[in-house]
Amino acid sequence: ILPQSQKLEEQLVDQLIEWPRGGNSYFIPIDQQKRLVTPMSIMEELRRVEDRENQHSKEELDDTTAKISNTARKMFSILVCLGKGKCIYNFLKEGLTDDHLPFSRFVAQATSNGTGVRTKLCSHRSPGKPIKSMANWSWNETTGFARDQWWMLAPVFKESLNDPRKVRHYNLDDNCVMPFIEDHERTDTIASGFSTVWAVRVHPAHQSLHSPDKKNPNPLIALKKLNSIDENDFRLEVEMLKAFSNHKDRHLIKLLATYRIKNRYHLMFPHCKYNLRTYWEANPKPKFTYTNVRWFLAQCKGIAHGLMTIHEYKSSEAGKAARLAEIGRSRLGNNLGVNPIPVKEEERIYGRHGDIKPENILWSDESESGDDCASSQELEQIGILVIADFGLMDFHGKQSRSMVQADVPASPTYAPPELRLRKSISRAYDIWSLGCLYLEFVTWLVCWLDELDKFPHARALTSSSEINDDLYYTIIEEKDCAPRAIVKESVTEWIQDLHEKPRCSQFIHDFVDLIGEMLVVDQNQRIHCGPLNSRLHEMCMKAKNDHGYLTDLIPRRPRAGDSTATEGSPTSPTASQGDLLRTKSQIPADLDTTTKSPKTRAAIPSSSRPVSYVRLRSPSPAGLRSSSPAPSIFLTEVDQKENTPSQRLGDDT
Repeated sequence: ILPQSQKLEEQLVDQLIEWPRGGNSYFIPIDQQKRLVTPMSIMEELRRVEDRENQHSKEELDDTTAKISNTARKMFSILVCLGKGKCIYNFLKEGLTDDHLPFSRFVAQATSNGTGVRTKLCSHRSPGKPIKSMANWSWNETTGFARDQWWMLAPVFKESLNDPRKVRHYNLDDNCVMPFIEDHERTDTIASGFSTVWAVRVHPAHQSLHSPDKKNPNPLIALKKLNSIDENDFRLEVEMLKAFSNHKDRHLIKLLATYRIKNRYHLMFPHCKYNLRTYWEANPKPKFTYTNVRWFLAQCKGIAHGLMTIHEYKSSEAGKAARLAEIGRSRLGNNLGVNPIPVKEEERIYGRHGDIKPENILWSDESESGDDCASSQELEQIGILVIADFGLMDFHGKQSRSMVQADVPASPTYAPPELRLRKSISRAYDIWSLGCLYLEFVTWLVCWLDELDKFPHARALTSSSEINDDLYYTIIEEKDCAPRAIVKESVTEWIQDLHEKPRCSQFIHDFVDLIGEMLVVDQNQRIHCGPLNSRLHEMCMKAKNDHGYLTDLIPRRPRAGDSTATEGSPTSPTASQGDLLRTKSQIPADLDTTTKSPKTRAAIPSSSRPVSYVRLRSPSPAGLRSSSPAPSIFLTEVDQKENTPSQRLGDDT
């Protein structure tokens, strides 16, 4: 029941939310409309505006109240806010309901003096047919309705009624007011040649796509606006995203909904606070505990499984697949300053990501259940990693997104050798890129962020090309011989050093050896996604049955000579039984990673072969920087001035 001192019009106006801020456009949240415009308040308003000379019977009032409540709540609210509530009788007689909104303006006739036009409104269902009930309205009243109707028409994003797994698309009027209450488009965006991404917070009554939880009562949503206005480009962009939104693989980003407004296509995703690189930066010194190492393994396995889901995806339409291939190869070739890269014929129908890198792996603090590597409680505390940005990547379509300009010759860091050698590309492309990512990921875990920051410069020092690149391979060009690629010597040395680090368990040895099977120059000899997943699953089973597998420290003894680059695996030969420090009695007590009380840590050399490096940190996307505290499970004690991150290990408890 409305307070005696306040009319329905005043109640509605009090709920107006201005969006965008300072934009002089407003919306009334749908939940407030339902709360205020009830059968009782409708009846009271009808009685209040009723003419004394033309009163309606109780039956007529009851019938009109029911019609408004069931079919014309928004239309009645607009009229009430304009002070024309009694006009609802004529609107209903004309057969108008909320389904006829929004009303559109059109030029009905010229004014009497011929210098202007007379504006009329029509239903979007009957273009060009004036609303008869508004025939005698003034210009101010007509334009007022056209303007204020949008207060009631902010979109509500929700799952498909017929199939919740399907992704809904909304074609929105250009005058539509978005139901946002927070928007970071002007302050925190990630822009590329193909899209712009930023975070928004939708009014909770206007979305049911992304369910709140105890940590996020009203979660942010990532909004991706495509630069292309071509509908075909939009459909190609979302084909795989829609396919994987139906999939239960939680390590693939989920497309929530799409919409078009002002000739621009937008995609909605769950918002993630970090990408993998910014996550490393937020957690520069991870603790080498059983829980953390098991989480690391679980995420590596999850990413590999998500990639296998992509690799097993087949495009449903041959023509669409060909179009994807054409666009993807063209963009990829332009990025390298060469002609489009060919795709193996048998690979054309299969999904590929094409841009695996830390920036395209996102950290989410939402998890529904555990797996064979980590419990649901652990995942809830630490979060999970998800693969993102694979819309046009079906056929390697976004390699240039790593670069500032697509038409400038460049060397994508995580791209495989076949790209430079002009060989046909296949799903093995992703395996190489994932191997590069895994190598950086394990470096962060074992050596911390400061050591990882040195890796790009170390790779650049061993580049044989004129471009000072940080690729994982180098091209050898010899007279009268076809160009060939080898894994960079700095990469093989880096891998060897990892085996010798103090924080190195049998799992770390096995994982680094597996990376060696991924970083193979010959793509036909590279491990496939299926066997890769099987190997990671075996590691998970070992960890489940033997906790020491993950954290018992057994670094290999330093070798007398350095390993050399080959065209195969960069990993050093498997160490013999005598090469491993297997007993914990041989490990300094302060490096024991079993659960104990915190103790003072000794300074540990960062490498068995000290090298002078120049600090080089890869820039982070501005849109993913966060001042929020990092997950507490990975925090370590604050550095003292005399101890650098690469010299000091965090507490293991």
